[in-house]
Amino acid sequence: MVATYSTSTFPNQISLKLVQKELIQKVCSKTSNRTFCVETLESDPRIPSAYNLPSLARIAIELSIANVSDTQALIASKLSGDTTDPDVKHTLKWCVTWYTEVIALLRSAVTALEVDIKSAHQNIYTAGEYMGYCESNMDYGGVLDSWILTGNQFSDYLLDIAFFSTIEGL
Repeated sequence: MVATYSTSTFPNQISLKLVQKELIQKVCSKTSNRTFCVETLESDPRIPSAYNLPSLARIAIELSIANVSDTQALIASKLSGDTTDPDVKHTLKWCVTWYTEVIALLRSAVTALEVDIKSAHQNIYTAGEYMGYCESNMDYGGVLDSWILTGNQFSDYLLDIAFFSTIEGL
């Protein structure tokens, strides 16, 4: 069972900030890059409204959607650029397709947070799998673009935060 708080539960802002800090620490301690997780969440201007795991998950998913969208746009620009290698073009096309699916899954996860956190969790898991397909194809296709690889790494970290924010009973 996920601990649920409302803003009226807290007698003052100090109590709410302590709960937020506890939530962030709880989630970030499970992720693959704790420092990235803490710094990302603590610097987000929406954190003052996060008072439970689903509200923290929403922020992480929305950050993921933004980053995946930016990375997909970068991949698409590389695809329409001066790339002539057919293997690279094929790989980039697949990545654009996988990223489209990832974005759809993450948008669905945001909607599911309100009614079925397990579905949101599954969508985030599947989005991570699809991201992995792109990364594997990039390795196989010889795509070694540092900007794309960095975007993929940030997306992985953000999905990690969203994933652990949707585990009931964390």
